[in-house]
Amino acid sequence: MSRTLLIIDVQTGFRSAGDATMQKNICDEIRRAKKRKAAIIVLEYEGFGPTYLPIQQAIGDYQRFAVAQKGEDDGSEPVLQTALQRRFNRSRWRVCGVNIAYCVNKTVKGLRARIPNTDIEVKQDACNCRYGVQKGWRKFDRANGQAVKRI
Repeated sequence: MSRTLLIIDVQTGFRSAGDATMQKNICDEIRRAKKRKAAIIVLEYEGFGPTYLPIQQAIGDYQRFAVAQKGEDDGSEPVLQTALQRRFNRSRWRVCGVNIAYCVNKTVKGLRARIPNTDIEVKQDACNCRYGVQKGWRKFDRANGQAVKRI
């Protein structure tokens, strides 16, 4: 079964989400997911604008796609509710987005807490952080350790 691609907060209201290289790498992940017929969930933080246009265009009219909205850094609950409603895979995830130290970190931790045996990969080159990538990964790794694969 394919991994559900989870794209976190790549919205116009987040400065770190504007990185063109990260957006290109996310678009590459979207193309891979579509080729595998995997589900895609875009998680948006309420009040931070729309998801960047290149991401929207890469998704296009793909049918196995959904948007989840959140009001706090940990978006795991609305993501899992959306996945359940749409019958998307909830046991295997591929995650990308911003900010590594905050929303990506807390959502991954939330997914692991709600589904303890979930298999999560975080695509390193498709993530960014407002405080810098290295500092973001250090905080992420302290919180998530070996239970999450960074690829």
